Amino acid sequence: MAVRDPDADVVVVAEPDLIRRVDGQVVYREQKTASRPLEVSGAEALRRFPQLALAVCLVAAGVFESTTVAEDTTIGGLVELEVMTPVSAAVLTFDASDPEVLATAREIVAGYAREWHRDTEFRATPGDWCAVCPAARWCPDKASTGGRTLVVDGMVIDVETGEVLEVRGTPSNRAAALAAEVSEPDAGHDDAFSY
Repeated sequence: MAVRDPDADVVVVAEPDLIRRVDGQVVYREQKTASRPLEVSGAEALRRFPQLALAVCLVAAGVFESTTVAEDTTIGGLVELEVMTPVSAAVLTFDASDPEVLATAREIVAGYAREWHRDTEFRATPGDWCAVCPAARWCPDKASTGGRTLVVDGMVIDVETGEVLEVRGTPSNRAAALAAEVSEPDAGHDDAFSY
């Protein structure tokens, strides 16, 4: 689902796991799986899963309503986080019309958008992610990895050479492919990204 905010000049894309109506009210659900129950609630859950904060803002703005709503009008609706484990399932619910929930959600979304929203220079922001970026070989601003390692699915990889330094458990195909990409970035493909 994509929504354009003309005031912010931004297109927001959200991929909910489920949207439904219950008694005429929009219910937006995100589903997560975990090996054990998550010990989060309230604002902590909104911060840990920022897509929930975005969902609260979208529901409160009436994005899923069939009629246009007045500016600065808060629409009722619920946002749910369903956490499923091998032995249980729990649903945490947020009321998008609750002023405190909405204020927290807006603060979280603004925190993510603040730095890039008005950016017109698009300067590189080098960091640890440069070690696995497929465009790093062309980037003049890439961060030096300084002999650091990267752990992917239990495999410890030297980010400069792609050498596998340690294997914890059975390595995955993804980890082996990443190690090969780091050691031989041009092997097997042209200049197009391979991801």
